Amino acid sequence: MKKLYFFAIALFMSLAAGTQTVNSTEIDISAVEDTLTLQAIDVATIASPLASPLLWYNNPFKDQTFDTAEIVFDVFNYDVIHVLGSLVAFYDADSGQGRMYFTNGSYLGYNAMGGWFDANLISYAMDSNFIGNNTWKNIKLQFTSAGYAMYVDDSLAFDQNSTYVTIAGSLTDYSNVTSFLKKADTLVFGTGSWWSDNTDPYGNYWDVQYSYLKNITFITIYNSDADSTDIDISAVDYAYTPQAIDVATCVSHVASPTLSYTNPFKDQVFDTAKISVDVYTYQVPDSIHVLGALFSIYDTELGRMYFSNGSYLGYNAIGGWFDANLINYGLGTDFIGTCEWKNVELVFDTTGYAMYVDDVLVFDQNSTDITIAGTLTDYSNVITFLQNASSFIIGTGSWWSDNQRPDGSYYDVQFSYIKNITFTTIENPPVNAIEETISDTNSKLVGEEFFSISGTKIGTDFRKLAPGIYIKREVYSNGTIKTTKIVKVDNL
Repeated sequence: MKKLYFFAIALFMSLAAGTQTVNSTEIDISAVEDTLTLQAIDVATIASPLASPLLWYNNPFKDQTFDTAEIVFDVFNYDVIHVLGSLVAFYDADSGQGRMYFTNGSYLGYNAMGGWFDANLISYAMDSNFIGNNTWKNIKLQFTSAGYAMYVDDSLAFDQNSTYVTIAGSLTDYSNVTSFLKKADTLVFGTGSWWSDNTDPYGNYWDVQYSYLKNITFITIYNSDADSTDIDISAVDYAYTPQAIDVATCVSHVASPTLSYTNPFKDQVFDTAKISVDVYTYQVPDSIHVLGALFSIYDTELGRMYFSNGSYLGYNAIGGWFDANLINYGLGTDFIGTCEWKNVELVFDTTGYAMYVDDVLVFDQNSTDITIAGTLTDYSNVITFLQNASSFIIGTGSWWSDNQRPDGSYYDVQFSYIKNITFTTIENPPVNAIEETISDTNSKLVGEEFFSISGTKIGTDFRKLAPGIYIKREVYSNGTIKTTKIVKVDNL
């Protein structure tokens, strides 16, 4: 029996030092055959007319600011290849912008703003087969104002200038492609090419894509002006640590920070938040200052949360306060050290917090091998704070980082470089779409709700739903929740 599992979209935002801002959206839409391809789409099962696709999402690139767009996914062709079908497509019907699509025959087609192109298509048939059959391949499609490219397992297969594949078309200004991606409404699977709607006299689709897809990710890269004061956060010593921040040069008062940004978590919807950063504390006398702040999230009304190069995590905001890994205002355990790059990840959810170094847990809210103090017991307050605080600040923000000597120098300077600062949010699925058998004969249905395929709650009255595919969620008196994929075919 095949089952569909539906998960929420997890949004990944990165703040890269220097001249790039990178954003990534991953669509986690799961498998129908667990034993072969866990968390994958069987594209053949969603062949459909483009006007009413079985599986679609709002275009993740729409209204984004970027110079480069990348689509990354894993594909497994398990049967005959149909070069004129569509694994994935971007489509815009309402404003007439056009379409762009990619097939399991390694064909990339575009017919939208500025013209059209067919890449790796010869006489409406497959040119070069870069994907093959019966093996997982990682595909990356990349689009910039200079052109496009297809990569297979990180090796270039073709781009707009390739002479060993057949390329045709009228498009010459490739900035039209990125403009199209910013404006098109819809991302669809299993349909979207010029030919994918075609059926035989029995209603069967000609160009079904017999392929599995998984790990589908959409990435945008924004190349900003390097002279821009609000994003030029590059290192003092490029030869030593390119694209990194020397935090010591950012020391300042939290009320007027030298380097600050709008809090990337503000107004986001999530259940888990992660901050990942690479840290290098360089060797000077007294280089580790546990009471300073490498960075902080700060709001003049709500409070603050901060992290120091002494591996100390402090929180004083909504709901109370905690100090993790601080002993008598001094260094607890030094998990970062000096003169070595370490990756640090801070994780927050409604059950608590955790710090990882190079992917190894070093402490959480329940650790007994470090000193933890505080009044906070409901950690959902931390999530609320992250969703509402105004600023993300480098080099200041702890309770002590404003302190200065009579000569104006700061006590708690962080003599550290930081780079690859990434903010990740994860929203738990609103629907657990695994079917369960209701074995308790005394259990009664106490409520039902209907959700879209992407997990958005639609309502509670089936009669008011428009025709389409939905997830029905039934709640029983014994606590069991049953979810079922349903189709409404008319307005009855």
